[in-house]
Amino acid sequence: MTVPYRQITGPYRRTIVVGDIHGCWDEFRRLMELAGFGEGDALVTVGDFLDRGPGSWEIGRFLRETSNAFSVIGNHERRVAGVVRGTSRPAWSQKQSLSMIPEAEHADWAAWLESLPAVIETPHAIITHARLDPARPLTDQDAYHTAAVGGASVTIDIEGDGVPVWFRRMRFEKPVCMGHIGYERVTLVSAGLYALDTGAVRGGQLTAVVFPGGDIVQVPVSRNYHDEAYKAWRAAQRALVGDPLSWTLSQALSVLNTQEDDATDWAAELGVLNRAIDELGIQERGRRMQARLRERFGDVPPPGPVRGEYFKTVKSALPDWGSRNLAVRLLKNAPLTFQDLAVAFPDARVKDMAAVAASLEDEIVSRRDAGAQRDV
Repeated sequence: MTVPYRQITGPYRRTIVVGDIHGCWDEFRRLMELAGFGEGDALVTVGDFLDRGPGSWEIGRFLRETSNAFSVIGNHERRVAGVVRGTSRPAWSQKQSLSMIPEAEHADWAAWLESLPAVIETPHAIITHARLDPARPLTDQDAYHTAAVGGASVTIDIEGDGVPVWFRRMRFEKPVCMGHIGYERVTLVSAGLYALDTGAVRGGQLTAVVFPGGDIVQVPVSRNYHDEAYKAWRAAQRALVGDPLSWTLSQALSVLNTQEDDATDWAAELGVLNRAIDELGIQERGRRMQARLRERFGDVPPPGPVRGEYFKTVKSALPDWGSRNLAVRLLKNAPLTFQDLAVAFPDARVKDMAAVAASLEDEIVSRRDAGAQRDV
């Protein structure tokens, strides 16, 4: 489990803080050479050393095996661990990263990633991934907040001079270093706040700041590893998935829910799926089924014991879980959506949606015995 805070107290002459590496292993090694990293230094990354670039796990192994190298947890480390644990939905970059190591190693890596702290303090600096919470002391920060989990839905308010609002609401005795998003400059507040995500994985710079002194060290990244990896991953997936109409409803829902990076890369597939869904007339089917359900079972009673018995009757009359689930939703006035169908019948094929919906309608409105089965 991620700890809120870790203090590094060794007799280190310097602290070298590195920005978001994202698998840029070769550039990371060059940066360490240029900074002169040695046994007398503490090396700390701001997190997001995983995903997208080709050397994610080489960096992970370096951090695990080097006694004076440390990292806070970033949103990408949290998400990789969450995918392994089954608590996070993977984006392409987590699928790609985890495909690079044996599945037998996944749980061990997840445990190590989860042990990374939200905040590290060395004799020279304070390091976090994206932000700090002014409502909490430095030693009790929440990694969910500091890593800015949530993607594009999470905003970090910034004042007119480019400095994040949270920094101005806190007092620090040491310089603070962070990454996560690109700012207009590295040194946001002289000797006070450093923004170290300089777009390395997209062909920018890999950046470090060295304390004491606050010297900036940078290594250019000549290739856009992010785009290369994304295109290669999509090409491999497209070769596997084939005709969108042959996908299961679960696969189709996963594509429709794509939220990261260039969703237009799925434009052709999305067009096929959306046309198939439109042709199904799913909302009209839902309204029709809702009306006929009420003819069969009556209106939903007010909250109370009678209502409980009412839904027991509905469920006993529809032994299939998917039909039961959809019937209850419709009786509660929820509209029928493609997502509802995909959750209820995940293994059905897109090309068979009309048959699935028609069979579902037959069963929902049927007056057959409660034990009757249907073949979808």
